[in-house]
Amino acid sequence: MKTKLIFILLLGFGMWTTASAQVCAPAIGQTQVRQQQRIHQGVRQGDLTRREAWQLKRQQGKIQYMKRQAWADGRITRGEKARIRAAQHQANRHIAVKKHNRRDHF
Repeated sequence: MKTKLIFILLLGFGMWTTASAQVCAPAIGQTQVRQQQRIHQGVRQGDLTRREAWQLKRQQGKIQYMKRQAWADGRITRGEKARIRAAQHQANRHIAVKKHNRRDHF
């Protein structure tokens, strides 16, 4: 009986910590998806030119390549995750700058 109770408590604790970790730190993939949606939205609304969209998509492709390289050995290290997040943060700033640069859009 004690073994079952301990097992259930450990299982519950493990599920709770996993769920709370996901809430605190969004997945790297979700950031990528949101950025791609912002690029498509910028094109649809006319905030981005074709060239700007191409540049931003190219940058997203480089981040995707970084992710594939990081997963090549089966896991992502803290350093790899930090580099990917820094690249995503920089891409996020580039999207904002290009969407609000007041250029004529076609």
